[in-house]
Order: sequence, then C-alpha cells, then structure tokens
Amino acid sequence: MSSLHSSVLVLFLAFGALAGSLPRKQLGGPPSEFRKHLLPQPVSAGLNQYSALLSAPLQQTQSDALATSLQLPVDSNSKFAFTVFSDLLDHLDLSLTAPDGGHVWLWLHEIKTDMPLSDDGSVSVPGKTFAFVWPFIQLGVYTLSVKSKPHAPRDVLAAGTQSIAVNLFNYDGVRVFTFLNSYLGSTVGQPIGLISRITMDPDWQRDVSPGAPSAMQGVVLSAAMDLVLPDGSSTTVPMHDDGLHNDGDVNDGIYGATVTANASGSYFAQALIRGALNGTAFVRSTQQLIAVANDSLEFTGLASSEANGQRLLINVGVSGPSSDTYRGYAEVWGVSADGSEVPVAWIGGVVDVVEAAGGNVIQLELDLQWAARANASAPFVLRNVLLQDIGSFVPITLSLEISVATSFDVEGMKEVLHRLSKNPEIATEITDEMRWGVRPAKFARRPTAASDAESTPLLMSHGYCAGRNPWQSFSAEFPNARYFGDFKANRLHDDFAQRIGAFAEEQNLTSWAGVAHSQGGVALLHLHNYYWSGLEVPTEGRRIQSIGSPYLGCSGAGTGASIARMFGAGCGPNTDFSLDGARLWYAGISAAAEADVFFYTTTYKQKQFFGDYCNLAVNLVLEWPNDGTAELAHAKLPNGNYQGNSESECHTIDMKYRPQYEDNARNKVINANRGY
Repeated sequence: MSSLHSSVLVLFLAFGALAGSLPRKQLGGPPSEFRKHLLPQPVSAGLNQYSALLSAPLQQTQSDALATSLQLPVDSNSKFAFTVFSDLLDHLDLSLTAPDGGHVWLWLHEIKTDMPLSDDGSVSVPGKTFAFVWPFIQLGVYTLSVKSKPHAPRDVLAAGTQSIAVNLFNYDGVRVFTFLNSYLGSTVGQPIGLISRITMDPDWQRDVSPGAPSAMQGVVLSAAMDLVLPDGSSTTVPMHDDGLHNDGDVNDGIYGATVTANASGSYFAQALIRGALNGTAFVRSTQQLIAVANDSLEFTGLASSEANGQRLLINVGVSGPSSDTYRGYAEVWGVSADGSEVPVAWIGGVVDVVEAAGGNVIQLELDLQWAARANASAPFVLRNVLLQDIGSFVPITLSLEISVATSFDVEGMKEVLHRLSKNPEIATEITDEMRWGVRPAKFARRPTAASDAESTPLLMSHGYCAGRNPWQSFSAEFPNARYFGDFKANRLHDDFAQRIGAFAEEQNLTSWAGVAHSQGGVALLHLHNYYWSGLEVPTEGRRIQSIGSPYLGCSGAGTGASIARMFGAGCGPNTDFSLDGARLWYAGISAAAEADVFFYTTTYKQKQFFGDYCNLAVNLVLEWPNDGTAELAHAKLPNGNYQGNSESECHTIDMKYRPQYEDNARNKVINANRGY
C-alpha cells in the first residue's frame, strides 16, 4: 500500500441516522446566558429584499413552439438586473423591449449565471443574468419575450418544465420587508402567515436597529401571499392593511395574511407586493420557508424533582399526543438564605416524552453545583420553559413559570449544597460536568502530548446536498483523515449531526476533531452541543474548524428552494437554513459549545456591486457581501473564534473565483491546528 493510502483513510458511508443512539448531554449554563436562550422574535429574521421572483407559463403556439412574455417594472435609474431561469434555457430565444418600445440588445448585458442548489455546485438550475446601469436604463415597464428556438427538439421541449422564472432586481432603496407572524404554535391546526411592508428606511440595520424598518404608506396597489403546501397544492391569499390580520393599525402601510396550517411539513410562502412611487410602477417579493410541526403538546403546569447525589432530575409534566424528540429548555430559580428569589442556571438538552412521576413528562437535569454557586436552595421554580421540535426547531409549547415540587429531603440537599459551597473554586470555575452532564466512560479524557496531534483523526464533512466530499481532493494536506459522505441528501441539522456521530462510531473513532464545509460546520457544532461522541475527547488544539458555514442562516434559502421546486431540481427545502430556522436553532446552542469553533469566511472582492460577485444571480437575492451561498453577516458565529475573511474566494465550483476549500495555505493551517 502506498504511503498516501496508508496515511489517509478514505471512507464514504451512507446509512440511516440512528435516532437516539448517541448519548445525550445534560446542558447547563449561568444566568448571564439567559438572554441568549430566549425564544427569538420573528421580526429579527425578517427578509429585506430589493428583488421580485416572477414566473410565467410557456404556452404552445400554432407552430408547436413554446412562448411567453413577462412584464418587468423597472423603478431604478441607477442599477437593475434580472435573471431568467429555465431547464430549457439553451433552447429558448430571449428578447427585451424597453418602455419606449425600442429593442434592447440583451447580449451586451448578459452574464451566464446558473443558480447553485448544493454546497458543492453539483446541482443547479440554468440561468442567464442581464445587468443594466445608468445611462442604459429607462424607468417604466420592460417586456421580456421568450420563444423556443426554431430547431429546438420537440421531445426536449416537451420533457422540460413548461414555465420560466425571472428574478427582477431594482436597486433604488425601495425594499419589501417581511417576517413570519409567529414562531410559537407553528403546528397543525394553527394559523401561519406573513407580515410585510414596503420601506425606504435608510437607517435600519439588521441586529442593530430594533424591530422592523419604517413602512411607507399609500404606495401599495396590491399585496398577496402565495402559498405552496407540503402536498404541492397552492393557494393565494390577499394581504390586508386593515388592522385585523396581525398587520398593526388600519392603513399604516403594513400588510398581513394568515391561513390555517392543515398539514405538517415545509410551506413555501411568497409575499408579492405591487405598487407605484412617484408614478413609476414597482414590484417586490420575499420567499420564506415556514416549518409546521405535527405536535400539540402543552405543559401541564406541574413539575417534580428527584435528588441523585449532586444532580437533580426535574420531571416537567406535558399533555397531548407525542412520538417525537424535542429540545427542552428552562431557567431555574431558587431561594437564597434571606428568602429572596435568585437565578440559578439554565438547563436543557434533547428530550423525549416518557412516563414518570405518575404521568407524561420531559426530564431535565440540574447539577447542584449551580445552586451552590448561586447560594440558592429549594423550592425551585422553572421559567421560560420551552419545547421545540428537534428537527425544525419549531416551538411547540412555552410556559412562563412552573413551580417544582420537592419529594426529597430538602435539609439533606442543603447539606450537599453546603458541602459544595465550601469548594473555593465553585464561585469561579464552571466544570465540564456542570456544562454538559456526566461524561460517559467511553469518552473519558486522557493525558495528551504534542505527538497525539498526528494520531488523532480528522473527520471531514461536506455540506448540504453535496455530490462529493470536497476535502477528498486535498487528502495529501490532511494526513489521518476520515471523509464523511451522505450525498445528494437534504438533512436537517439534528439528522446531519447524528449521521456524523454514527459514522464516527462505525469507524471506532473514540477521539477525533472535525473540519467541515458549509452545513457540515453547523452539524458539527450541533453534535458538540447536544451529544457525546469522540469529538468531546480532545483537550488541545481546535475541536471544530469550518469554512463557509451559514451558522445564522441564509436570506436566500426561500428563494433558492422556490426556484428548485419550480424545476424539480435540488434536494428539497431545508427550513433550518432559513433565517427563521437558524435563529430558532441558535437559541439552543451553548456559548461554551460555540467557543470550541474556529471558523473562516470568504467573499468576492468587496467593491461596486456590479463590479464583483461570486455568482451574480445569487447576488440579486443574498445580503452583501457573500461567498455566493453564505452571507458574511450570517456566517459569523457570535461566540466562536473568527479566523478572518479572505476575498476572491467563493463557496464552491463554477463561481467567479476558486472554491474556498482549495486554499492550500489555509488547509495547512487547519491541519496543523487539529484538536487532539
């Protein structure tokens, strides 16, 4: 066997996720982290778009050709662009007529840019983008005409999608801002919907400005919510500014619409707004993914506790049918020596509904060292108690406060707390057991030496819907690596994470460090946060390293999924990628887990918009700057270790610059800093 093959074990395995097979952590953290774990507000994940996604059916003409036309309102006299998407694009002729009736020479403005639908560029929808700048712009309505080429094969035309999609971008300050009407209760039988406004607010900045940007009044001519249900059927619901549809006050420029969710799964929701400003027509839209869960669990308002050494098992009562797994969370408050309430810790983790304490409960654990640290004792109270679906992170039920009944010797517990409080380190040190629960013996840590770095395997992961593991092409730069492979698949974060963990178990990796591209980085962090595996054993170096990972989501997730659905391409919608799903996911991630992540980002050269990009079609949808898939603003993990941004590198192949994982110098740094 060659030295290369002996030092690099290339393993690709695809197998079913073994639900519940990985040992679960019992999470905890100090009261200073309460705010981080609060249920986010939908407005924080609102989409802020300059573009509109339009479509038109291809009709058969008398000569058996396919043809259609589409009106494109242009309201920007500085920059506008549009992308035409079709799986028949190579067999279609496109022509554009200006508002004054003149012919536009499209070839002067054309840039071929497919829409990538996978993290490795192996799946895409054909597209052509046409970009215009002043003085080659007329305000008004352009007409795009589409017709099949004279000699296009009829069988090919018949087999293709009988419609086109056009994403129209106007860069003039007019945007549509849309967010979901609610996160809590996105379950079957409950209302779901959108809240939208047209805005030109120049001062609003995401994560800086509170709430939504100011709404413009009197400019909207029509507003509608187009909804595609999980079964593929569709409906259009008018959006109203009447104060009766979660839209604020009457005639305040804010529009709302809701429908009752009749099935669980992913909903495609578009807010399509048409209007006029200073006599010039405009159109804007947002495309959102809405996750709906099947459960209707509720907290009963009862909780009990059982002491086991220095750990307290808390049984929280629930009612209603359930067969799923959840993320559970609660703040714990206790009583100080003077009788006042004091915050103790937050607790949480992956939970199931089980029978205990005379009913159905979910079980959380509190390490009593948190109580000793806070100088608090029973009776305890739980606050902001939350259950989320572990796949979609849809909030199932929330209780603001539940009192915990004590069935144990409180005085005996006080003795335990008194003993713990005598430890001088308790006030300053937060132990691993307090953070993660009791470590399984299988993953016990051991003394390490620098030589262990070479013997500790790297587990390297691809991202969403990938057709290959991109790291394999650079195996010479990563000695002693294992290459996870779950190809052409659409995995929610928990499923992805468990598959990585199961892969490591299959290979008997009792100690390993992780390196990942795109969603793989999110999955590694999820695995580290919720489950015990060999990833928990290293004590030196970097436990997790990633590049191009959209930790806080992607504003183009809904648009990309909508285009993929139109043409039957890609691996399907993934609500965990949306800004909404990502924020709901992030609320469960411990700051201590984030601190073990070292992450890199890349972008195009940051200058004039039409001057540079990774993929121009994607740039018409994403926030700037970006790498052609992941936006810089949403790729930064707040409590992680940012290793900086490199320009002139893109997310994957077939973009303007080289793929970010092909940087040999950075790959050497990643390998040299592997955890051990």
